[in-house]
Parts: sequence; structure tokens; C-alpha cells
Amino acid sequence: MFPPPEEAPGHENRTMMINTVLDRIEEGFLPFAIKLGVSEELLKSHSTSLKFDVQRVAVTIGDLVEQHPDIANALVFVATAEIFVPLIGMLLEGWLLRLVLRFVGFGPQGPIKGGIAAWVQRWLFGPATPQGSWFAVLQRLAMIGAKI
Repeated sequence: MFPPPEEAPGHENRTMMINTVLDRIEEGFLPFAIKLGVSEELLKSHSTSLKFDVQRVAVTIGDLVEQHPDIANALVFVATAEIFVPLIGMLLEGWLLRLVLRFVGFGPQGPIKGGIAAWVQRWLFGPATPQGSWFAVLQRLAMIGAKI
């Protein structure tokens, strides 16, 4: 049986610290949003419940990390995987891949003069890049717009 997170030794101190931080954020955000024309009443009604929920989540996460660091590490790993798996999917869809290819010097007409890709081609292959090589595949993706 795991003890409840609120029984963590640092629970009270963590709660006070997080409340202080949230109060300061609210003090800075509310006047800024009001200057932009957002209703003060609406902001205050929503900020109270939002502050309570954010405080509860942040304190619970802190309590969990303090009492159960192995579980917290596993949850961080799962959350990270959940974030990066869709990013890898977008990479394979093309737009991010095109951006990366362009950044390293693969252009739609071939390696960009003075870029990393041109240097790598000159260093590894010279003027004749072998058909089907990793370099040729990356260049082809850059030339067709990285549509996979």
C-alpha cells in the first residue's frame, strides 16, 4: 500500500510554495489580460478554479515524486513517449523532415552550396553519389518535397 501523496513530508511546504508562485503569476497576468480587454469578472471567476486545479496537480506531482520516485520516473518516461511518438509521425509525414533536410543543406535542386550536405557529399562521395545510399535517399526526399 502506498501512502496518500498528501502524507509526504514536504506536502505543506510544497503547497505554500506553489500557492505563492500561482498568486504571483495571477498578479502579473490579470492586469495584463484586463489591459487587452478581457473582462475582469470573467478572469477572476475562471482564475480561482484554474489556480485550485493547477495547485492540486502540482502538489500531487511533487508529493508523488517525493514518495515514489520510481513511479514518477516511469510516468515521465510514458509521458515523454506520448509526446515524441506523434512528433516522429509528423517527421515521417514530411513537414518537419523538409525543415530538417533544408537546415542541413539538402535543397530541392540538390545539396545547397556551402551547406553541411554539400560538405558531407564532397567528403564521403565526391561528385558521384551512389544510387540508393542514405545520402541519395535524403536528397531525393528533399527534391520531391519529402512526401513519404
